[in-house]
Amino acid sequence: MGPGAKQADSVQRGIFITDIDTLDKRVFSENEEVVFSAKVEAKKLQKDTYVRFRCGMDDYEGRGEPQIPSIKFLAEFDETVPVTCVFPEGFEIENEDKKYEIKRPYLEAVSDYKTRSRLRVYTLSRERVRAFGGYHETFKQSNELANLRDLYVGEGRIRAEQLVYGPISFDMDFSYEKQPLDKGTHILFLKLNNMLKDSSLFKLEGLKLDLPEGFNLDERCEDFDSQGNLEQQKIDEINKEIAECEEECDYDKDHLKFECVINIDKVGNKFVEYSLINADVSYLYSAKKYASVKIKTNDIDKG
Repeated sequence: MGPGAKQADSVQRGIFITDIDTLDKRVFSENEEVVFSAKVEAKKLQKDTYVRFRCGMDDYEGRGEPQIPSIKFLAEFDETVPVTCVFPEGFEIENEDKKYEIKRPYLEAVSDYKTRSRLRVYTLSRERVRAFGGYHETFKQSNELANLRDLYVGEGRIRAEQLVYGPISFDMDFSYEKQPLDKGTHILFLKLNNMLKDSSLFKLEGLKLDLPEGFNLDERCEDFDSQGNLEQQKIDEINKEIAECEEECDYDKDHLKFECVINIDKVGNKFVEYSLINADVSYLYSAKKYASVKIKTNDIDKG
């Protein structure tokens, strides 16, 4: 199974909200209690997962209450539970000239994930690469093309493997350079990409790089500490942007990018050698689904 198939499979893992509805009552009066329900599905979770629920509406100061505050889903079991949102104070019509308004309350399910990624980094001096006749020939003559299989995308481009899947993919690469790499400094790019519709990163909790022997973080890698952890100050900055980001904003929380300068001290002598960079990212993830509720003014005859 190639990375494309694995990525498609990972999209089917996680917490999903489906079949959101306003029950049997489709029209509510102003300030009347509003109730709607949805189904929450857990699919192929890789660990037991606690999910907490929130009911709300953008720019709404009233109370929204889930009838089930939280639930624990077990790993590898597909399960569906109904969750009901109650807004005891209801909603008001903002435009006095209108007799009806559509409100969009939502159900949100927040859960924790960890995504693990691994990148093969091949090393060899540039002189040896030229002697082999180029990047592709270097891998071919070193009998590494068969080992790389779907990870090799041609002309020295190697894609990262996802070892532990989550709704956010974790990619690493040396975008400006082709492998194998020579001794010296190289820029490692890390990219977090949200893969699900109606869902997003809720909070970044940590990101850690695990470098192999002979690889070291350069002092110019300012966002990471000496142990390869993303600095807490950087994490706090990201989470502040996420918390302040409304439904429409300039901050792209679904596509986060980092970069780090890596020093490589040792390379292969005759044939390519590879080392493994491992990385983990832990985060809270939000699945959100909106209902459509029709509100009528209180002065309309209910008959």
